[in-house]
Amino acid sequence: MLMTESLIPAELTIAPNPSTLSLNLKLTTIPIDAYTAFELWLPVKNTILSSEEALLLASDRPRLEGICAKLTWLLGASFVRHEMQVPGPLAYEWQAVLAKIQQSSFDAIDITYLPQTICPNLIREGISASWTLCPVSWNVSFLQFQPVANGYRVKTHALSLLISYGQPITKRVRNSVNDIGASKF
Repeated sequence: MLMTESLIPAELTIAPNPSTLSLNLKLTTIPIDAYTAFELWLPVKNTILSSEEALLLASDRPRLEGICAKLTWLLGASFVRHEMQVPGPLAYEWQAVLAKIQQSSFDAIDITYLPQTICPNLIREGISASWTLCPVSWNVSFLQFQPVANGYRVKTHALSLLISYGQPITKRVRNSVNDIGASKF
């Protein structure tokens, strides 16, 4: 099947190319679907960014916002504070997300791809009470640059965004052997 159009336009998929090799940034490819991926520069943890590196991340923000806006429009996004989802309806408008985030400013965007996972929910060591399927999602973090003596330290905003293909599904483990053949499931 030949795809003639993509949710993410081709011009948004390529990260800017810095004129010099960056030691404190790494180029990462983030998948969208089986046919589409995009690139972005991510700061290496616990490093000090040079002025040029901070400028590269800040100047790439509009491109990444365009990608996030498309994903938010299609799938909806929920706010996360310190790894816990904030109760409330999904946001489908990128401008509404920005209005909530920009109560305290940010300089750049970091996006992490989280593949689908199936995880046990243990009640005791080695015994599962249930299993949870977590769908494919993207965690969008908002970065703030704090000036230091020789560059910028990167601080992650307390509020982030989770864009996901759906909600996690949890199934309890059945206790009867007869439920599915000789299996405990």
